[in-house]
Amino acid sequence: MRQDFVIIGSGISGMTAALLLARQGYKVTLVEKFQSASPTVRGFSRQGVYFDTGLHYTGSFAPGEILDVYFKYLGLKGIVRAPFDPHCFDRLRYPKQKVEFQLPVGYEQIQVRLCENFPREAKAIRTYLADVRKNFEHSPFLNLEHKVSVDTLESPVTLETYLNELTNDRLLKSVLGIHALLYGVPPQEIAFSDHAKIAGSYYQSVHGIVGGGLSVVRAFEAALEDSKIEVRYGNGAKQVQLTPAGKICGLILDDNEIIETDQILSTIHPAKLLELVPDGAFRPTFSRRLRELVDTPSAYMLFGISEKPLPILERSNLFVCPETDVDNFFQPNRLPEQGPWYLASTKQDSEKRGVVVIAPGSIQDVAAWKSSKLGKRSFEYRAHKQKRLDHMRTALLKHVPELESVRFVEGATPLTLRDYMNTPTGSLYGIRHTVNQFNPAPATRIPGLLLAGQSIVAPGLLGAVISAFLTCGFIIGHNKLRKELRACN
Repeated sequence: MRQDFVIIGSGISGMTAALLLARQGYKVTLVEKFQSASPTVRGFSRQGVYFDTGLHYTGSFAPGEILDVYFKYLGLKGIVRAPFDPHCFDRLRYPKQKVEFQLPVGYEQIQVRLCENFPREAKAIRTYLADVRKNFEHSPFLNLEHKVSVDTLESPVTLETYLNELTNDRLLKSVLGIHALLYGVPPQEIAFSDHAKIAGSYYQSVHGIVGGGLSVVRAFEAALEDSKIEVRYGNGAKQVQLTPAGKICGLILDDNEIIETDQILSTIHPAKLLELVPDGAFRPTFSRRLRELVDTPSAYMLFGISEKPLPILERSNLFVCPETDVDNFFQPNRLPEQGPWYLASTKQDSEKRGVVVIAPGSIQDVAAWKSSKLGKRSFEYRAHKQKRLDHMRTALLKHVPELESVRFVEGATPLTLRDYMNTPTGSLYGIRHTVNQFNPAPATRIPGLLLAGQSIVAPGLLGAVISAFLTCGFIIGHNKLRKELRACN
């Protein structure tokens, strides 16, 4: 049967786009090379304990806030919020300075707390938070009451430049810039306006999800079934078929089945798209540009089990910062034992906790095994992996002795992330969004081929959802889509 749209990739953007288009009456097929939807968000279990791999907390999800509106519009059901500690959603620990900061929920509360911590920087703190709020609220896909206009164009000033003009306090600049770790771009490269839209969502409200990312994926899966959207698991995209005139006429799957369509929406990493289109389909300059796009960093990850509550991670996350210069955290040769470390915990039905530790990593560190496949790694790779993770754990425990009783049972390297996330370098957040890098637009020069995903608009759960809404807005009409969104709030 001919389909109006075929969507490549069943991540959050792919499932969101499928639901959006089906809601408008389009016949949609979703193809996914893995055996289940959204493998990086759904997480996994070991020894009866669930671990979140791609969703640790989210911003702007209180009732009536933007993510809540998007989920209502998509018809997602059964997603239960788990509010973070209103007095400390993020804990920032600086061992060298022997100081720790607790960030509360809400702009006003953050301002009060930071002014207490940095009494001489009260003006800078007020200015920063006001500017973050203004940029957040002026984004038409974060604030549905704000009209789309030229006034929403991005400012080229970087976060580093902005903070340097605001204050000379290195520690304060580190505290205000630490959430760069949540989108994978250093302050010297990210536009302040982009930083504001991401960090501002957490300043607004902070929630986890009961059951973690798996609950979100299951809600999407149920909505896909209710919408009668055809999903092909374990059968990924092999090649986009084009007519002699260069228009889409179908998609060939891995098993050589052909789905007839004249419109494809790809949510995979843009560089991977080059493997799917015939040679010459894109102009050489565009193909070269896709190959040269710089990714966000990859990571090493530790997964541990705590048999008892961990007060330091109760409804709160922990950033451990070995230095104050956030830009240094993004150096490509940085090893996981050097930090920084991001820690999160998922409470189970019992007293057990699943603990996740993430540290920056580079695919170059495991390049010797780049040709290996999941489940078929060599002994040398496994030994290298164990060495890296052991060093990472030892270094971490020096700064977070509260984790001494945690039993670490699993780990991941940039190679693991490369294969599960289907990105060339195992990047956590796809392509970097920087002031100097022009990422691909949703529309391509191949008629009927559109792009979505966190590489196109913004990273994270909210960014992936917004990307799908933005791309589908080119099909449905942005004003029509925003009007429908406002009506369901």
